[in-house]
Amino acid sequence: LEVRRIAGPTTRLSAKARQATVEKRLPDKNALVVIYDTDNGSPKPSELARRLGEMGYADVRVYAEGFAGWLAAGLPVDDKTPPLKTSGAEADAP
Repeated sequence: LEVRRIAGPTTRLSAKARQATVEKRLPDKNALVVIYDTDNGSPKPSELARRLGEMGYADVRVYAEGFAGWLAAGLPVDDKTPPLKTSGAEADAP
């Protein structure tokens, strides 16, 4: 199986990820963080962006069109990524 995602460095986090998990996976609070979901209209990216801002992340943005919009625009994707394992409410993987 292959997992498709927006090309480039990626860290997968759920909207309910614990702060310790977020800080471990995103150690640089000044780095650009772009959040997206599979489609547009989902409230999850905005929820996570708000939480990251509360945790002190300085440059958090939401790609509102989601992955579906990215694909529709013909932008590059990475489809050679091994499947990401998720578990429970955390649902975040390296």
